[in-house]
Amino acid sequence: YIAPCEGDDYWTDPLKLQKQVEFMEKNPDYVMCYHSYQKMTDGLLDSKILPEVGKDYSKDELLATPGGIAMAAKFYLNVHKFHKNIKSPGGDYPFNAFLGTFGKCKFLSAILPSVYRIHSGGVFSSKNYSKKIFARINVKSSVLIYFLKKNDKHSIDVCRAELLKTVDKYIDALEPQKKWVFFRSLQILLYRYFMGRYFLVKPYLAVLKHRFRLAAKRG
Repeated sequence: YIAPCEGDDYWTDPLKLQKQVEFMEKNPDYVMCYHSYQKMTDGLLDSKILPEVGKDYSKDELLATPGGIAMAAKFYLNVHKFHKNIKSPGGDYPFNAFLGTFGKCKFLSAILPSVYRIHSGGVFSSKNYSKKIFARINVKSSVLIYFLKKNDKHSIDVCRAELLKTVDKYIDALEPQKKWVFFRSLQILLYRYFMGRYFLVKPYLAVLKHRFRLAAKRG
């Protein structure tokens, strides 16, 4: 098993690992479990415990790269130990999708929250709103590209739908000139990766292009 705790985040429950190991040993259909967390911003601990409602995730829901699973709250099977010579995508959210190909995810309410520190120098927290939107969409794009290269048809369908849903949710928040810049970049990226199998992504690009046109008109 792997229990990440990076940067200056920290755990608060002395029995955290024991509780997570016990759950995973009894439930082999789960690839990951997690618990709640609190934010600490510039040294001040927020009393709010997140997520407000803990959620279990099916394999497909993990493929859709859900939010609300803090890095220091995760505990997951070391799949590389059991499946040799497999390559996983880099990054926290893409790795969630990768784990979703192996099993489900469980929220454990009996574990005290970990603490997630936020400060102005944070990689994500320091971005402005537009850059955060781009980051969210780019994560969904990278996950789709990963499964396209693996030719995993089920995961492709799940991730394509999730990417389109994310674009629909956030595209109107971008400045009009940035909408087309992003779309063209995404189109070129996908085409470069799949020159020989363009038919796989062409229908998806047609739908995405139509939605960007509608968003540009509204903008």
